[in-house]
Amino acid sequence: AVLDAAVGLVRAGHGGVVSVVGEAGAGKTRLVEEFLGSLCDDPIVLSMSASPYSERNVWGPVAGGISSLFGLPAEVDADDVRDIVEARAGELWQLAPGDPELERYLTAVLHVLGLPSELDRIDPAGATDTLAAIVADMVRRHAQTRMTVLWFDNLQWAQPTVRKLIAVAVRSLLDLPFLLVT
Repeated sequence: AVLDAAVGLVRAGHGGVVSVVGEAGAGKTRLVEEFLGSLCDDPIVLSMSASPYSERNVWGPVAGGISSLFGLPAEVDADDVRDIVEARAGELWQLAPGDPELERYLTAVLHVLGLPSELDRIDPAGATDTLAAIVADMVRRHAQTRMTVLWFDNLQWAQPTVRKLIAVAVRSLLDLPFLLVT
């Protein structure tokens, strides 16, 4: 009922956050996945998950969501990422190859995947802030076209930098049909 009410608010053009809390093994993930599967009108759902075990890449959960969104294979190089992202950019963001905004998005995608990017040239704090702004812009662009749901499983295990990125995105999307479910 709470998830349904949150979706009602989101469909009315407001952003929202719902956290499902309970004991380990209680079925929180299953509840959310079944709920998301029941949504009609084809919202954009970005799924991420953190692990309690050390990730090679601090941005691992974000990389997983982006890989899922674009259908990126596990082993991918920068040229393949560029080709795949450019191919879907028109459908997702109404951006054509060579558009400066698409280049910003590609920079973020490459960075979270652990591939060389322009963000490697700046200090880590600056890169995190820039990445948060770019990811928020990407999600904003989604939410301007249709309801967007960010499903972050096991957020409690995410690195502080990832949680900061999510917080920046959420604050900038409260005026759009966007729902964060953790």
